[in-house]
Amino acid sequence: MSGEIEIHSTDRGEPTAEEEMLLAAMTERLARFFERKSLQSALERSEQRYRMVFDSTPVAMISCDARGIVFDVNAYLLSKFFQDEIGKQELVGRHVLELGLCDLTGRETDFMQFARGLCVNLREAPILESRYRGAGYANIRCLPLMDAHGKVEGGLVIIEDITEVREAQRAMIQSAKMAAVGQMMTGFAHEAGTPLGTISANAQYLLKGWEGKAGADELHAILSETNRIANLIEKLLIFARPARFHLLPTSLNDMIQEVLSMMQNQEIMRGIEVITDFRPDIPPLPVEPTLAKQVFFNLIINAAQAMPIGGRLTIASRLSRSRPGSRQPGPYVEVALTDTGVGISPSNLRKIFTPFFTTKEFGKGVGLGLSLSYRIVQNHGGTIVAESRGEGRGATFRVYLPLAGPSRDMSETSGDWIEPVARKRGDHNGSR
Repeated sequence: MSGEIEIHSTDRGEPTAEEEMLLAAMTERLARFFERKSLQSALERSEQRYRMVFDSTPVAMISCDARGIVFDVNAYLLSKFFQDEIGKQELVGRHVLELGLCDLTGRETDFMQFARGLCVNLREAPILESRYRGAGYANIRCLPLMDAHGKVEGGLVIIEDITEVREAQRAMIQSAKMAAVGQMMTGFAHEAGTPLGTISANAQYLLKGWEGKAGADELHAILSETNRIANLIEKLLIFARPARFHLLPTSLNDMIQEVLSMMQNQEIMRGIEVITDFRPDIPPLPVEPTLAKQVFFNLIINAAQAMPIGGRLTIASRLSRSRPGSRQPGPYVEVALTDTGVGISPSNLRKIFTPFFTTKEFGKGVGLGLSLSYRIVQNHGGTIVAESRGEGRGATFRVYLPLAGPSRDMSETSGDWIEPVARKRGDHNGSR
């Protein structure tokens, strides 16, 4: 910085030595003052640029000292993890591991290695569910912050939410797997259908002249079992061939109430208290009524089977702006069915919608009810989310259906399988 100072005096004489020293001192002090102001302005501009970059980065970031005490967090973290309901001042001064963002049980020592100048990568850390956010997964990077002499002054923690990426990868794997299963099912259905039809036709022919004679009961049993196998084959083919259906504007609230009325006197509902909480402002949405009824029938039966000694089933509907596992904008109609039954273990939760997966006793189910329900909802452009806190703690199934109905290509479904979302409640049921 350079400048000039002009001094005007009424005294025409030359300045004295004392005056020159005073002027020199004043000039030096002014120069230092303006230099400090210039440096301060440059520092403020630098801090503004840092803050702009820090807050504009679309990943959660935390700055902390070498002990792990937080001194700054960016705007994305406040939005992503706390929905902007908690301010920065409530997080600053706390230990980074006490913020309750991700479950790092057993990995705390690795996390704090940044204090030794090491870069740390922790992959697929579970995101802890709270009232501000759902469960998920994140990749965490911890980078050491060093001064000009290489001394570690703190760390920068970067948390990248990979929940959607992880679910998309699993969906692609499952889609390829189900395509192969579909081909196998088609071949099996054709190969088994012909001999099964022959057995059934011959049994019917023999019965015409055999009623009331010895062996008639056995022929009836043959017919009953062949019909059961034929029904199973028909269900298998749903996975293997496109299904066209006709959409009609339908009130989900009325439909579910109709299903409940049909089931209220069935033995399986004995001892179960049903509570409904339907939003009256939900408009009709386009669905195939018969298939949609089948979905809620399956889910209610599944919940009832999870409460063999009775319990409570709560069914609630509401409008939702989005649905899990999709960036497709809503609105959606969300129907949540929550039971107080046996719950689902984390390992079973991951397989809950897989065809033929069941925890029922042999002969009491083949594990197709939930997978068929998911398939139907998927073909309507929606999804089903299963949640549970674990065994013995009940379960919830959330059905999401788009208010506008499925897109045209979905209503003429291609038969592709998209893996359903299953998560722990805080992370719910299936063919349990």
